Parts: sequence; structure tokens; C-alpha cells
Amino acid sequence: MKRLVLIITAVIGAVVLLWPWWRNHALLLDFCDYGLVMAAAGRMHLGERPYVDFITPIQTLQFLAAGVAERFWGARYLSLTYLNGVFIVASFLGIAALLLKRFGAGFALLIAAAIVTASAGQHTIIWYNAMGVVWLTLAACAAAQLESERRGHILKLLVVLGALWVGGMTKVTYQISALAFAGALAIRAGWTKQVSWRTTSLTLLGYLVCGVVAPVVTELIYTGATFTEWMQNVVLLSGRTRTGLLGQMATIQFYLHTPHDYYHPLRFTFAGEWGIALLLVIAGAATTHVEGLVKSIAVTVAQKHAEKDNVVTA
Repeated sequence: MKRLVLIITAVIGAVVLLWPWWRNHALLLDFCDYGLVMAAAGRMHLGERPYVDFITPIQTLQFLAAGVAERFWGARYLSLTYLNGVFIVASFLGIAALLLKRFGAGFALLIAAAIVTASAGQHTIIWYNAMGVVWLTLAACAAAQLESERRGHILKLLVVLGALWVGGMTKVTYQISALAFAGALAIRAGWTKQVSWRTTSLTLLGYLVCGVVAPVVTELIYTGATFTEWMQNVVLLSGRTRTGLLGQMATIQFYLHTPHDYYHPLRFTFAGEWGIALLLVIAGAATTHVEGLVKSIAVTVAQKHAEKDNVVTA
């Protein structure tokens, strides 16, 4: 009975998540960004490759996903939206399944829905930022469970390594965050002696290979680009385009107006202002926990020194 209720709840959740996508999927009122993906997919159908035949800061997985969508549903804009509908449902169910044992059905579905709503739910087409958020979530959540739950250890390790591999072909910024979370959790497991430092070192090495080396090598093999061309497009070109936002972020208008309105009418133009407020609330709530953590570390260090002094004097 519980399994039936879980299945029904998951289906209802997926339908609710798909409703905004369905409402907007046939609308395209701003070609910024989306037009780049459509153009790149068309050029790749003609045999061209990213970084070599055309410059782009967008990494390969986005274009490969667009190509897959067009093979299934035809070379048209709606094909990209259909794949995002599939991605919304798959991400929701995948994240919920990963969190089910730790948080229970209710919280697992709620957390998964929140993450998908804030990522893939914000777009109608399959989009690399949304994919980056999902890969980051899978990598961090699976890494957090690796040592605390010995059962299913290999499966969760494969989830982390797989998420890092595809994440490395999606977007560098999200990949850095994923590696930071996964690496910090591995070091924590070694520090708290849940595993040996040898295991921790091998885990970190696996993360670096699957999260840095493997994605870059895969992209270079597929595109035929050199590492210099990859750096020029993915790192340097992207960096130059993003630095222009720093000046805008110093103005109040940046937080009161959303630059793009893809699906008119946009009734919530001051999302940035709410985002800053939410960060301040979270930071305030986290402060007490950080203070407690610092005190606990200080006490632990003091106890270690005391134990060492006792051994010496004895």
C-alpha cells in the first residue's frame, strides 16, 4: 500500500512539474541563448564540430542533447522542448530515488521537486544550466551517502562518477562546485575515520579523473579540437562574456529587472531582489550552526592536545 501511495504521489508531482513547461513550451519570444543551441545543432547536422568549426562557450553535452532530440522528434524547436519534458520527469524521479532512504518519501519528493522547479522547470528546452544543477545535485547527494550507508556503496559511487563525467561536459562553474562538494565529503570521511586515508586518496583521485580528465578528453575526441582550442572557447571566451555582468551587478536595476522575458507576461520581474533576501536568511540561519561547529572543532583540538600532554607527562 505504501509503495502504491508513493507511486501515485510521484506521478502527481511529475504532472505538476510539467504544467509550467507545457504552458510555455510552444512560446519563443526571445531568441537569446536558445537561438545559439538551435543554430549549433543545425551546423553539427552538417558535419561541423564545436570549438573547431565554430566558436562557442557552451560545452558539447548541450549540443549532443539537442541533436538527440532532433533525431527523435525532427529538426525543429519543439523537439528541444520535448526532451526537456523528459529531463524534468527523469530528474525529479532520479533525485527523489537517491534521497528516498535518507529523508523518507515525503521530503525526498519535496526536495527533488524544489530542485527541478528551480532548474529544468525554468526552461522549455533542454538547457545546460539546468543539467548542471542536476548533475551537481546527484554528485553531492550520492557522495554524502557513500560512507554513511555501506549498502549500495558501489551504486552510489557510480552515480557520483557518472554525474561528474557528464557534468564536466556541461558547464565548468557547476562542475567546480560538484568537485568541491564531493571532494570535501570524501576528506570529511577520512578526517572522521569512517574510512582510511588510503581510501580517501583513491576516492579523490577517482573524482579528479572522472570529473576533470575524462570529460575534457571525451570532448576533445568527439570534436577533434586541441586542448588550446577547448580552453579558448570554454574557459577564456566564457570568462570574457561573464565579466561584463560584474558591472551590472553593482547597479540596483540588476536586482529589480529580469533581462529576458521568454514567456510573456513576466509578473515577477524582481527575482534578483528576492534571491538576495533568501541568501541573507540562509546565511543568518547557518551562522548558529557554523558557530557550533567551530566550538566543537576547538573542543576536539583542545582534547587532543590534553591527551597528548597526559601521555607525555606520564
